Amino acid sequence: MQEIFYTALNIFLDVLHLFVITFNLVALTKKNMRQYHFILINITAFSWLILGYFYGWGYCFLTDIHWYIKGVLGEINLPSSYITYLMSWFSISINQDFVDLVTALIFSLLFFTSWIFFLKNKKSNF
Repeated sequence: MQEIFYTALNIFLDVLHLFVITFNLVALTKKNMRQYHFILINITAFSWLILGYFYGWGYCFLTDIHWYIKGVLGEINLPSSYITYLMSWFSISINQDFVDLVTALIFSLLFFTSWIFFLKNKKSNF
């Protein structure tokens, strides 16, 4: 019974991870979603930078929880990032440092663009 719970939780966390990544990538393009994007991208930044100051730059609390669940299920040797893990689903193997760099660059672009929209349009709800 416990294994069923952790398996379901693992699937839920995969879906949640995919949602967060996809939403951070595309929600900025929809004007009515920008305020939600702004919230989620800032939560992500808080985890990567503020919590990352204490746990290591790029720390993701969602990945940390997810890797704990995967560990309970017996998965070992997990990469440090969910993006790298996701790429392994498709048998894509790219240097972790390169993945981190591209992820950071794309994230930075989205983060600052979201802030520009927020500051420019804060009185009109984006």
